[in-house]
Amino acid sequence: MSRGFLLFALLSAFVTPFASAQSNLTYPSNVPDGVIFVDDNYFGISWELQVVNLIMGNTPDTIPTPLQNYLKNVRARMSNPLRMRIGGNSMDNSYYVPTQVPMINGTVDNRNYTPIAYGPIFLDVIVKLGDLIGGSQWDVGLGLVHVADGNNTVNLAVTAAQKLGNRLDAFLLGNEPDLYASHGLRPGQANYTVQNYIDDYANILGQIHSIPELVNAPMAGPTICCSWDLYTLLTNGYLGAFRNFLKYLTIQHYPQNNCFAQPPAFDIGYFTNHANVVGLSTYNLQGVRYAQQEGLNVSMSEFNSVACGGYPGVSNTFAALLWTIDYALQLASLGYTSAYIHTREPGVTYNLFDPPAANLDQNMPGWTTGAPYHSLLFITEALHSEGKGMGVVDLQAPSPENAANSVAAYAIYPTGDSSSGIARMPPTRFVIINYAANGPLSFQFNQNNTGVTPAIGGLMSIGKVSVKQLTADALPTNANITWAGQVVDGGGNLQGTPTNITVTGCGSSKGCTIEVPGPGAVVVYLDGPDSSIAGAPNTTSDPNASQTSTEEVPAASFDPGYLNGFPLNQIMSAASTIMSTTFSPEGAEQPDSLFLIAFASRLSLQTNGSTTSPRSSFSVGESGELDDRRYSLFGADDEEDTPTQARQPLMPVWPEELQYAEDSSPMPPASTALPTPTHCAPSPSIVVESTLQSPSKRPKTWIEKAAKKIFVPRKMV
Repeated sequence: MSRGFLLFALLSAFVTPFASAQSNLTYPSNVPDGVIFVDDNYFGISWELQVVNLIMGNTPDTIPTPLQNYLKNVRARMSNPLRMRIGGNSMDNSYYVPTQVPMINGTVDNRNYTPIAYGPIFLDVIVKLGDLIGGSQWDVGLGLVHVADGNNTVNLAVTAAQKLGNRLDAFLLGNEPDLYASHGLRPGQANYTVQNYIDDYANILGQIHSIPELVNAPMAGPTICCSWDLYTLLTNGYLGAFRNFLKYLTIQHYPQNNCFAQPPAFDIGYFTNHANVVGLSTYNLQGVRYAQQEGLNVSMSEFNSVACGGYPGVSNTFAALLWTIDYALQLASLGYTSAYIHTREPGVTYNLFDPPAANLDQNMPGWTTGAPYHSLLFITEALHSEGKGMGVVDLQAPSPENAANSVAAYAIYPTGDSSSGIARMPPTRFVIINYAANGPLSFQFNQNNTGVTPAIGGLMSIGKVSVKQLTADALPTNANITWAGQVVDGGGNLQGTPTNITVTGCGSSKGCTIEVPGPGAVVVYLDGPDSSIAGAPNTTSDPNASQTSTEEVPAASFDPGYLNGFPLNQIMSAASTIMSTTFSPEGAEQPDSLFLIAFASRLSLQTNGSTTSPRSSFSVGESGELDDRRYSLFGADDEEDTPTQARQPLMPVWPEELQYAEDSSPMPPASTALPTPTHCAPSPSIVVESTLQSPSKRPKTWIEKAAKKIFVPRKMV
């Protein structure tokens, strides 16, 4: 694997004035073999059933507006429906009552396996909630504790399938069955074995499949957490019996628990050490690898910092937030295709958010935002894609000598497209986490071209990059957490101007410096931050701000090497056909190769298969300088399209003055084949410079003049 580029990390100790250490951080110039790509809704929310009415309201008409805002903020940052799971121990041990009017009947506390009775209106509420926020998909828990009363589980499955429709992602049958014996859920049975569990699962699954409309119900399991070895379970009959019915293989795991009213073994220091994250993620890794080899998607269906409701001073801190980001991305790097952070009743310290006190209106502001909530915003933006998925790679970043394992760094790679000749792409984003509390950490982005040429290239000549920062006052606090310059208020609204720090000079021989707050984290965008999140509720932008906002696409110089193996002969051929058949008058000079490559590369970036057309921009000044005006190679597109609507690829709109007499320069023929793009990156600015003569000193060719008229100004979204 070629590792052709270096991030030179200047790790400042800040213990003594001017003390510093230098270390190199390498990353693969192409996505490594074996990486499993994840969708941008990879990171979801897990809800404990017994408390959903306290958070979501009791009816579809009483869903609190702040809750909607919290979830809309997340949903607006992804191209797919928001993943949510409803279940937990309370659902496994409780009873579904089809005739019950109230959502929940029973006592809610923080003990495991609190039995309640719940009615079908909870399904109406989660359906409405998902629709209000712009789309959701649900994993629904089904009880396995009361295996003798299978009808109860089947009744819930039938109703859930009917009400959720295509919002149903999977049924999770049973919850942590490896704890049934120790929690007294199999009385009279001294040892609840793997075979006992397989028999119970088969029993209930058979009853579910006896219902015609549930024959193809998507199932998941085993949802173990603690005592059983996953590989042993899979190879001793579970996978052989159920693999044809399983959509996901699910496990869940916490680093420690607070289930027995005793302080947890680990304090905040445990959660600020990347080596601990790596170690935790190896839980049942042999079984996870085996499941992946067998073609199963693996999901971490529930996790958080401390089981049984968290622990004060640990779970509600900025340290736990950084840990959550690190752990979720580590799981993605190991091939998990989804992960769900758990939240419970109001007052639990690891919660994402809490409504106001019981005597206040839940629909009013006054909600408390938990530190872990911000991880949803951060991770979803870092993984944002237009339905193609991203690959995550742990870079095993070095740390300062005085702060071992205090740095975590991940490279994020877009999905390639083997049909166009680019099966493996270079990274387009980086996530860097700085756990150290003694000041910012600087990374020098520089390029080492040894063994790398533009023809096979990697990431070449990054003119500008954009950086979003996650900051707070200190590790042990939940105060003043900001993401990209914004804070979340008590109504679930993002307040303030969203800011992207634009860093220039990254394509020069000297490189550029990226600063990571200490403590804090950043997303570094080589492809530009996604404008698709501009529609997030109550997100504002200041067009006069010196820093870019989420609505802006940062300019960058473009080098054809960015295409990293793109078949340039196909680009040249397709572009030449378009140029000659569209506006090349008889006898006119042919475009020079450099401009043609840039023009063709622009086409390849703009065209996106048969269903989408990226909204992007670029600019070219009179002398090859970057222009402040924003243009699009394509004309107006469907501004009112929703993310779920398929959009047809747009043809170029040629200005009337380029339509020659008697239609001698027709539109490109429909048969003209353009290479299929491999990413939906907001387009870099193209700076066309001749190696023989400066553009400012030589006369413009006809093709450059024509191209200046093609770039039609339009409103950016």
